[in-house]
Amino acid sequence: MIAASCGESIARIWLTSQRIDYKKTSNLKGVTLNEALSLIKAQRPDWFKAYSDLYQSKLKVQC
Repeated sequence: MIAASCGESIARIWLTSQRIDYKKTSNLKGVTLNEALSLIKAQRPDWFKAYSDLYQSKLKVQC
């Protein structure tokens, strides 16, 4: 639960600041990554697409 909250919080920070760090996103794992990407996919599909283009192999379990 803590990991999921962290992922959501990180995504909210990026969404609020209108700036995402794809390299840091790629370091997230498991439920932390899932939560971050779920929120990003819902609110900024363009960011999600850019992430998926850069890190396609990490998306096998994602959204």
